[in-house]
Amino acid sequence: KLSDSTTAVQSSGSRKLTDYSSSASDTITPNYATAIDNSLVAPTAMQYVSSSTSCDGDCGGCDSCSVGAACATGRHASRAFFSAEILLWFSQADSAPPLVTNSAQGVFPALDVPGVSTVLGGEDGISWGLLPGYRIEGGLMLDECGKFGVSGRVFGNFEDEETFRQSSDGSTSIGIPFYNANPAFLLEDAYLVAFTAPNGEPVSEGSVYSRSDLNMLTAEASLRILLGRSKDHRVDLIGGYTYSRIRSSLGLETTSVDLFTGNGIPNGTVFDTNDLFETNNEFNGGHLGVLSSVIRNRLSLTTLAKISFGNMSQSSDIRGFTVESFEGSSSTTEGGIFTQTSNIGRLEQNTFAFIPELGLKLGYHVTDHLQATVGYSFVMWSSVAMAGEQIDRTVDLVQTASRPTALLNDTSFWMQGIDLGLSYSF
Repeated sequence: KLSDSTTAVQSSGSRKLTDYSSSASDTITPNYATAIDNSLVAPTAMQYVSSSTSCDGDCGGCDSCSVGAACATGRHASRAFFSAEILLWFSQADSAPPLVTNSAQGVFPALDVPGVSTVLGGEDGISWGLLPGYRIEGGLMLDECGKFGVSGRVFGNFEDEETFRQSSDGSTSIGIPFYNANPAFLLEDAYLVAFTAPNGEPVSEGSVYSRSDLNMLTAEASLRILLGRSKDHRVDLIGGYTYSRIRSSLGLETTSVDLFTGNGIPNGTVFDTNDLFETNNEFNGGHLGVLSSVIRNRLSLTTLAKISFGNMSQSSDIRGFTVESFEGSSSTTEGGIFTQTSNIGRLEQNTFAFIPELGLKLGYHVTDHLQATVGYSFVMWSSVAMAGEQIDRTVDLVQTASRPTALLNDTSFWMQGIDLGLSYSF
């Protein structure tokens, strides 16, 4: 039989303080009716009983505060778990040049003109705001003592889009600013979506629409090896394979109706431009980290420090076109505003990258097997190509000079936020 001081830890991480009473035959049995759970912070442990039962497996080498203690008394601790979480994350903004400017009527909407403001892109970049996501994880201990285990998880965000839309009849100037690389100009310029000349003569009216998308997906498979443990603390080394993918896109569309008399273009001619920048990043590599957990009765605190390292495959696709329409007839040419024949196409490259990850999770055992959790996560990718980074704002609309240039720039990128979930152990 076990003495009253015998303690054990369930692999689920749940601990209780339970009273036991002895029968006349001196066999110890649990008295669940008198279970005490009056402290959430005092260190306690589940006591496993019944010396009359035997272990179904070999527990050689298990210490008294491991799952082996449960095995030695015929009571088996949880060896598997499954968790599901909702992620409420934010991310670094996509760095993009000034894409849309506004100014008062009669003020030319170029960047170097007083009174002109940037309403999309520029210093603030492109922000996606809150990025809801998910994380699903499962694991299994491979031995009775809980020294070796395997786990896997998948997490990502539900594909998010950020949109911008603006229209004007010319009473407010709307421009797409760029540096004009035509050798005859070489100055800050703007494509006029909506504009009225200083003398009050209408030049154009129209609208601009932008859409930015972001999608992240990560999948991992890990081996867990016990590094050390005590009655209320456990530390594991984790290592395995990581796959991660980040996709981003940035599209800019304009519709402008020509109203100017004397430019050789029939009044009422409609110009529709379309620029699209898309990037894809796929990471394949290994990871190493440390997973630590501390348990106090029904409360648990888990920390994760991990880094992945491997190859990042990056690609950039640039497409664009312009449609000119008048009285039912239309024609399409390649190239929009920031997309021209000089940069339209696809670029690819491979580079070394690493992905550090930090996590902190507080759990509360609603039952012996069900745990509610709240936590914080931070993940950073050292080298990714984002859509906004591929825009060259030096443009020659007639392609006398070969600008804009095809780019495949990369940068670091992070995501962080709050995690809310449930975990079930069995």
